[in-house]
Amino acid sequence: MRLRIALAFIVGWALPGGGDLLLGRRRRGLLLFLGLSLFFAAGVVLSDFRVARFDDDPFVRSATFGCGLFAAVAGWVLPNAPAGRVPLACHDVGLLYTALAGLANAIVILSLVPRHEGTPDGEAR
Repeated sequence: MRLRIALAFIVGWALPGGGDLLLGRRRRGLLLFLGLSLFFAAGVVLSDFRVARFDDDPFVRSATFGCGLFAAVAGWVLPNAPAGRVPLACHDVGLLYTALAGLANAIVILSLVPRHEGTPDGEAR
């Protein structure tokens, strides 16, 4: 069981909603994949197809990293905002969308942890 949850964590990070798909929650996994993918894509479009550089804003870049392979591919394929020439404030709405998509995926990954119900006397098992 622990190995399956650990694998779901990795798959869920790499592909938003993938952890739920792996655990057999098809509807939830597909909805999360579509929702977070569109959220991330909207951020990329709103930011004029640019991604934050870690040197410019480490918090935004770290939050975006929560989208796993989407963030890795976007950071590799899309041009970075040139330091000093294009201030991040020009693209802040799009960067915020990509960062929030990454943070939302982190919450989804944490939701994969099974919840243990308490015993009738209120103590955890």
